Amino acid sequence: MNSEREKSSIRFPQYPLSMDDMYLISDELISNNCWTTIYMWKTFLEKKYLAVLLSAIKLNPIVICLSLDWNRLGDDGAALLSSFLQTNTSLRGIYLNGNNISAIGAQALADALNLNTTLTYLELSSNPLGDDGIIALSRVLQKNRTLQALNLNQTSMTHNSLQHLADALEINESLKILYLNNNLLGDKGILIIAGALARNSTLSTLDLSKNNITEIGANAIEYALKQKETALVNLFLNDNPIRDLGVKSIVSALHINKTSKKLKLESTDMTIDGACAIAHIIRMNYHLVNLALSRNPLGDALIHLLVDAFKANDTLQHLYLNAINLTDDCIPNLMAILKKKTLNSIELVKNQFTDKAKLTLEQASKLNPTYSLYFQFSFEEKDHC
Repeated sequence: MNSEREKSSIRFPQYPLSMDDMYLISDELISNNCWTTIYMWKTFLEKKYLAVLLSAIKLNPIVICLSLDWNRLGDDGAALLSSFLQTNTSLRGIYLNGNNISAIGAQALADALNLNTTLTYLELSSNPLGDDGIIALSRVLQKNRTLQALNLNQTSMTHNSLQHLADALEINESLKILYLNNNLLGDKGILIIAGALARNSTLSTLDLSKNNITEIGANAIEYALKQKETALVNLFLNDNPIRDLGVKSIVSALHINKTSKKLKLESTDMTIDGACAIAHIIRMNYHLVNLALSRNPLGDALIHLLVDAFKANDTLQHLYLNAINLTDDCIPNLMAILKKKTLNSIELVKNQFTDKAKLTLEQASKLNPTYSLYFQFSFEEKDHC
């Protein structure tokens, strides 16, 4: 820890921590004036270790973010955190992904949110919260006016609890970010959530990836996006079979909703027909800043569409075109796109370029010092707190 003392965050190694380790960490934490963020991922953290850590944080209010992903906290750990949060006023973000927290732990955390007025970010993904857990959190969202981001990815929710969550969204005026990835909600679930979106004026980011949504669900989202009340800016629909009709529905909404900034349509079974609609939106300059089309079988024909669309666009900054079957034949058109000064980055991972083609593109990208070109995945660290 000596070399980390003056950094703003501390990231502990991913191996089992002992009680002696926890007491050493606690002693340092009490006197440390720099650590605002603590990362303890995969350290086999249990309730008794968490108790030591929280005792130190109680004495040092400089800590505002606690990341405890993939540990062994369970419902007992959640209950301990709940008691702590009911009086704590310093923590702003808590990450509890993958901690085997069930509906019992979710209820405990909901109790904390009923009293806490400072926590703004809570992640609970990959926990078996189930319908009872989601309902407990949904009920408190009708009262809580502080929480701004909630991650409920892969939490075993069904349509029963989703209706409670939708009801909360119609009332809640603070939540801005909601992740519902990988809950297999289907079109029926999306019809429920879309109705709430049409009447919600604060939610700006919604992740509905991996929910088995088809063009029927996409049509419901189109309706929500066209309502003047919606504040949705970032929409993620990756890994849903919405196909070309679904893509066209989303694009149709963007002709009316001109606030959208980030759109993710990776692995949506889109063909070049749907891509034509995307190119039209780029050409018409509808405020999109970030566009992800990876893992769709679009091929070089997409680049042909984009090179024309970019001539009239000055807003798109980030473009993701990984694994879409691009070949060396599209290099001249890609070179033309790279000349666009407003485009800051483009990902081209897992395509069919030769080394010579990659070198040509890399040399072209160097003409713009602010430009980033990727042929290998760049894993950006999650912005915790």
